[in-house]
Amino acid sequence: MKNKVLVLNKFKGKSSNSHLQIIKRLMSVKKAGFLGTLDPLAKGVLPIFTDNMTKLIKYLDDGPKVYRLRAILGFKTDTLDITGKVIAYNKLKKINDLSKDVIKKTILTFLGDFEYDAPKYSAKKISGQRYYKLARDNKQFKPIKNRSIIHDIEIIKLNRSSFELFVKCSKGTYIRSLVDSIGSKLNVFATLCDLERLESGPFKIRDSIDIKNFQISEELFFDISNIFTIIFASDECIKGILRSNNYKIVNIGLISDELVDQIRKQELIDNKVVNIIATTKNEIKLLLVSFFKNDGNYHYSKVEILS
Repeated sequence: MKNKVLVLNKFKGKSSNSHLQIIKRLMSVKKAGFLGTLDPLAKGVLPIFTDNMTKLIKYLDDGPKVYRLRAILGFKTDTLDITGKVIAYNKLKKINDLSKDVIKKTILTFLGDFEYDAPKYSAKKISGQRYYKLARDNKQFKPIKNRSIIHDIEIIKLNRSSFELFVKCSKGTYIRSLVDSIGSKLNVFATLCDLERLESGPFKIRDSIDIKNFQISEELFFDISNIFTIIFASDECIKGILRSNNYKIVNIGLISDELVDQIRKQELIDNKVVNIIATTKNEIKLLLVSFFKNDGNYHYSKVEILS
């Protein structure tokens, strides 16, 4: 069971990497990777790619994420979430003086461009060192400004001391920092206490499986035809690609006009299109990234082996 994609429903309390190691052991694979780290506090969608399917990750990491979160007002921790050490708090009167209307209006001001400092306890790097390593060593450093896009915010529940939201945001957004920034704008402290990722690009919570009930079967794995258009080619055509002098960069037009015609039918993004090449027996074989000239004519393809 190699070269697979699955959507794991990560449970809270463990790191994303610990889940990855369990999957590698259960599936007996040497190489695996995931799309978008989830903090130990968080649960939800964690797409995992094994063996050659890890080559797909770089073409999928730009998709927006959707989270459900709950935050508490009145105190701040060193990690910006409930797992950290409390370093500051507000008097109860200050929290009680906040109105629901003010909290609601403040939350919605974060729609659009969002500039912020990543949490000091995070995997971001500065001068080659992880933030969390510097923070644990009590070293002083100034986090680099991050920029994200908050596409949508839906308020689920709201009172003077807490709020629950659905947030749709660009990749790499630190929800802990969003919560902290909302608190700062309200002139109080705010701390993330629950987080669930419901979507990561094309991967949805409804597609996920629980590691506690993990049993290997074909139904377990995600169908990558839901992400990339699959083009079917004969064994002879695939062998022709792999026989090319430098098969990693290929002019498909020298091998198969029919294959080029199929590539041309795809929608271009940044003058390129990504396809999966499968045999007529539906066996996934190649990842094909095809590049087009500014005039729309086919130029060349980069090829990676998936089988």
